Amino acid sequence: MITFDLPRGRFNYRIAGVALHDGRALACTTEKDPFWFLPGGRCEMHEPARDTLAREMAEELGEQASVKRLLWVVENFFPYDGKQYHELALYFAMDFAADAPIYGRAGPFPGVAKDEKLIF
Repeated sequence: MITFDLPRGRFNYRIAGVALHDGRALACTTEKDPFWFLPGGRCEMHEPARDTLAREMAEELGEQASVKRLLWVVENFFPYDGKQYHELALYFAMDFAADAPIYGRAGPFPGVAKDEKLIF
């Protein structure tokens, strides 16, 4: 993952997706967080950003995402979990196959992450 700590905080390179369907947007949270965010994750070294998003959706949702065009590049500064973050994030449009089970799910529903329980 492209994330590292420096004396003044943590740098994080994040890739996220925007999925819209029938007037709804896909978002997620964790059991501990009081906020929602767009799904995605951290890029591995030498991994193209689009591949990162497809991999993260397969891991977290068990679904194959079709990653489309880049929508935004966002630089964020925020405190989280006792650290000050400097985050650079790429946001891509994405969708799933027309018959994908994700479109039949009503939220909230669980997702999978290595170190925490995701809720979509």
